Amino acid sequence: MADVNQCYLFLQFLARKNQTTSISPNEFQYAFNTGQRQYMDFLIGSVEQFQYGNAAPRVGLGQSSKISRELAPFKVDSLSITVTGQLALYPTDFQFLAVMKDTSGRKIERIDDAKLPSRLTSAIDNATDNTKSFYVESSLGWTIYPNTVSTVVVNYYKAAPDVVWGYTTVGGRAVYNAATSVQPLWDNNSLDDILGRAARILGISFGSPTLLNYGESVIKTGE
Repeated sequence: MADVNQCYLFLQFLARKNQTTSISPNEFQYAFNTGQRQYMDFLIGSVEQFQYGNAAPRVGLGQSSKISRELAPFKVDSLSITVTGQLALYPTDFQFLAVMKDTSGRKIERIDDAKLPSRLTSAIDNATDNTKSFYVESSLGWTIYPNTVSTVVVNYYKAAPDVVWGYTTVGGRAVYNAATSVQPLWDNNSLDDILGRAARILGISFGSPTLLNYGESVIKTGE
């Protein structure tokens, strides 16, 4: 997996070949972190294409496996959250919920706001039955029903941490420093896409496929 310095050198290489001015560390970090947020939004959008109650996803099996693999570094499993006043707060790094369960391992169902009144008055799905818990989303977290539920367990995807190209200044020049850097967590295939997005944000064009292919080899080999 490429480190943040290889990613920075890749974009610097493309900038030079496109006769663009040198990219500063702050410009690199802005473009890369914006690109990775866009890419995660794209992947999570693909995850959301699975339709509730339909065994066949709208995306192919190969693509869904690829998405799961790319998102794996950001998945958090079996986090217990205390419910206070029926509210389970979002984790601070929360991005997307995979599943919510009760402490017995039963899935807790999501209910849309529009369906909440009928669910609360349903004679079939008793809203006070702990074995049929459900939740609605709010700005702060999940509102859990019934009000006797004290703990929920969630699997979720966290937001990708912002990368940092750490450096020290030597002779008026920024020199890479791995102790102070924050590395990307993506695999190389994902980095290809993120760096392409970052390059476009910086205004770098990919006029030559040979140039792009060479730049990708720089990332993967570190040379």
